[in-house]
Amino acid sequence: MRLKIVLVLFLTILFSVITDTLLNYHLQTFLWGVIIHLPIALIGSLIILKFLKPLEQIYQGSQVLAKGELKHRFNIHTGDEIQSIAETINEMAHNLDQTLQGVSQNKDYVFSEKNRLNAVIASITDGVIVLDLHRNVVLANKAAEKTTGYSMDEMVGKPTEALFVFKDKSGAIISLKENFPVHLMDEKSEGGASNIVRLTRKDGYEVEVELTLSPIIDSIQSDLGGILILRDVTQKKVFEQMQIDFVSMASHEIRTPLTSIVNYLSVLEEETGKKLEAEHKDFLDRALVSAQQLVTLVGNLLNVSKIERGSFAVSLQSIDWKKNLTEVVENNVTSALQKNIKINLNLTPGPLPKVMVDPIRINEVINNLISNALNYTKEGGKIAVSVKVVKDELVTSIADTGVGIPPEAIANLFTKFFRVTGALQQDSKGTGLGLYISKSIIDMHHGKIWVESQVGKGSTFYFSLPLANPSLATPTITKLNAST
Repeated sequence: MRLKIVLVLFLTILFSVITDTLLNYHLQTFLWGVIIHLPIALIGSLIILKFLKPLEQIYQGSQVLAKGELKHRFNIHTGDEIQSIAETINEMAHNLDQTLQGVSQNKDYVFSEKNRLNAVIASITDGVIVLDLHRNVVLANKAAEKTTGYSMDEMVGKPTEALFVFKDKSGAIISLKENFPVHLMDEKSEGGASNIVRLTRKDGYEVEVELTLSPIIDSIQSDLGGILILRDVTQKKVFEQMQIDFVSMASHEIRTPLTSIVNYLSVLEEETGKKLEAEHKDFLDRALVSAQQLVTLVGNLLNVSKIERGSFAVSLQSIDWKKNLTEVVENNVTSALQKNIKINLNLTPGPLPKVMVDPIRINEVINNLISNALNYTKEGGKIAVSVKVVKDELVTSIADTGVGIPPEAIANLFTKFFRVTGALQQDSKGTGLGLYISKSIIDMHHGKIWVESQVGKGSTFYFSLPLANPSLATPTITKLNAST
């Protein structure tokens, strides 16, 4: 092709000279024109050929690069701008090839990580639903499909409000939009709070689930808002109800003979206690104390079963808190003296505001807290009972100089059957129910209970009670919700 172009140029110039000469009818001019223009034409053709060849190489190589053959390189050494252009294209092709290789490797890595993540989510036994910033479903595992009744294809791309209906214990609908504003969440947001709620499935059947809402860190960058975790606790609740029924039945059956045993032992101690030898008298005293402890345990178990059923009730009435507290503390003085522990009641002069309480139930709380203080305070220690008014509440505290409670145990202190290990467990006769029942009673009074403690220095338990409302002059009955 290059020779053709050169030949065409040569003939064109020659033809121009001949034509020009013939038109002027001067042969001499013709000959001189040939002699002068022929070398010029040859030199011009060589120059054009020199530049044309590398340009043609660049053109053909560009076609190869355009097909994706990024390993192709130009081999041009003209020592001018054309060589610079070729070298620039070679470098660009090399960089592009390296970039595409990196992208390919990253793509394989991302694909592998995606498969791993999907495998992990699929293996989780709890329902996992991933949401975007607008609470639309992005991903769901098999457990979520089973719990909700929807397939993943039915869920993906749809807002949670259009798929799921969550209700609290009272039957009120829980709005995820209000309780889970994913567009406002970031890595500093508090998430992961769990609640037992009722979920309406696709088939209309309601199941009880533990719902956990958690934000995704860097949600804005990933366009992911958060994760819903659904744990079906329906079967668990059935088993718990069976346990409650068993405990209630067993406690009722045991309480009657235990009460008889305590009564007979009390009568026996009163009538024959002075006639018995010291050793036999000690045996009788131990039997009576053990029987009384069993009666207390049975009573606690019955109270727990009532709390779990939601049938535990209090009858509120306005009482003189100073008088009531004084009587309860005085009833514990004898037990304190037996351990050489001094118990003080610190009250401000003058009357205290009245509170709305169930005297029997609230005295259970006071007695339990004082009993714990006596159990975990060594001989020669002190217990101080105090009261103060804080805004519209009456706060009562029971402080001791006992062994104290480890910080890691405080969070679970008021849960059912929880007992602190270590020094507190030694010589303890508790069952881990007293503080749980106390908290339940305080909750029913719309108050709060908490503790402050230092290991080796002692503990202070506080509970608050709302001041009596004049409009509630008549006794009222309050039941504790089973979920409390």
